[in-house]
Amino acid sequence: DVSPVGQQVPLFSCMAITQEGRDGKPLLPLFFVKQEVQDAIDEALEIDGDDGDNKEEFVFTVLSLQRAVQLLATVPESPAFNFLPPQKSIK
Repeated sequence: DVSPVGQQVPLFSCMAITQEGRDGKPLLPLFFVKQEVQDAIDEALEIDGDDGDNKEEFVFTVLSLQRAVQLLATVPESPAFNFLPPQKSIK
């Protein structure tokens, strides 16, 4: 048996995808499910016209919660985060 205590929770993001927050500043969505970030990337590419020229910009990255907090605390130009719960949990 593996104890969940102390385990890292992976968060998935794409640095090329941001949302506008209520204050007008960018929010970087953080997903708990890898497929959901891929779906967001696919949607962004479709909206962007997906001519293949900028596909390299739309790659997902994996962050731990600890790393996300570290970025917020130490990198002034990093956007705020928007934690998106798994779609299955809000249906």
